[in-house]
Amino acid sequence: MTPEIPGFQLLREIGKGGMGMVYLARREKDDAQVAIKVLPPNLLTSNSARRFQREGRALQSVKHPNIVEVYDTNAVQGLHYLVMEYLEGSPLSRIVRTRGGGLPVDEALHYARSVGAALAEIHGRGMTHRDLKPSNIIVTKDGTPKLLDFGLVQVDGLTMLTATGNVIGTPAYMSPEQCEGRPLDHRADVYSFGAVLYELLTGQPPFVSESVYDLLDMHKNSSPAALRSRRKDVDGEIEQIVMQCLEKDPARRPASIQQVLASLGSGTWTPSAAPGVVPVASAGGGSGGRWAALVLVAVIGAGVGTLVLHPEGAALRGRLTRHFQKSPDPAPTTPSDKSLTDSVQARFDSLRRASGLFEQGNAHEEAGEIDNALRLYVEAATIYPKVEYFEALVRIAKTADREDSVADLVREYVQRPDHEDPRGTLSRWLEERP
Repeated sequence: MTPEIPGFQLLREIGKGGMGMVYLARREKDDAQVAIKVLPPNLLTSNSARRFQREGRALQSVKHPNIVEVYDTNAVQGLHYLVMEYLEGSPLSRIVRTRGGGLPVDEALHYARSVGAALAEIHGRGMTHRDLKPSNIIVTKDGTPKLLDFGLVQVDGLTMLTATGNVIGTPAYMSPEQCEGRPLDHRADVYSFGAVLYELLTGQPPFVSESVYDLLDMHKNSSPAALRSRRKDVDGEIEQIVMQCLEKDPARRPASIQQVLASLGSGTWTPSAAPGVVPVASAGGGSGGRWAALVLVAVIGAGVGTLVLHPEGAALRGRLTRHFQKSPDPAPTTPSDKSLTDSVQARFDSLRRASGLFEQGNAHEEAGEIDNALRLYVEAATIYPKVEYFEALVRIAKTADREDSVADLVREYVQRPDHEDPRGTLSRWLEERP
């Protein structure tokens, strides 16, 4: 059920994370579109409300051209919410993926300088982002990068709301100390910044593996391939900066992101209609705007590699964290360790594969390729049952008059004791069927 907030008309849900729903809304006083993050009532406690409001106030104080803006944080009749800037654009991850082999150096450095400036701003306020990655950077239609998804941000030693003690970030971009569950400071963001710039220039992160365990181990123990071995036209000084950011020991990295920015120097890049930016559909309806600033949440499809997922993923990441904290060696040493490793790895792989299929389905749906979208949604829901996948199935089945073909799959999911249907969408649809 869509909540009611005085002064706003909530139009539709555009994202969901472990500790919040995000809606596209119309602000009645000026008819502007905004994004509103709501703390769900079932998660409301005095502690969660206090931390939610602290998160909002901390972010509300940040005004920077490369950081998504939080306009207000408030509560009405026990409903806690943040009002945020609503952006249209493309995630940097999609831009890199569609270009292949890395971006032109000037363009990559343009994004890097902008993101670095955003990090310098939050670091100067005692904040650490802790989940920097290309999918958390939206490039607007005029080519401006905006840093978002502050769900894991840490402020002055207080882990913010979506970090429950088990959150460890996104494996492809995590610092070695983050992989080990050690205390973090701004130098963890410097490492992640180096990993992001490495990907912008080469087309892939420093370490690539199908196994989350292998990724964690490589961040801790392996050296990435020299940047210029993958991209010959990169200046040697740029390579040196990136590789210094990726040092295992935080003390060997640049002391601050400002130092990195100084080493990158100044430069200009003028996009012509923001080359490389993949246009998003209008936010007016359907699935359009799916990539439009889903801020402060980790959305499946936008962050396929992340460990910040729905409650099932939260339980998995908890098991992962406990497993790696008890031993720095990710290789199983006992039968019970092997069983845990195999079980969690298999479940994580299913999550990741289903998320990738769901993202592909989104793209086909936005392109009007209904048959392909329906097929991919069915496959995602079969591999890893999640309410988002079944809601997409119902939506597109109605559009394509294919409701009979998915009814049994949806009914089977709703009959599961662990199924989720918070808005009652699936149950109502089944009840309406003859």
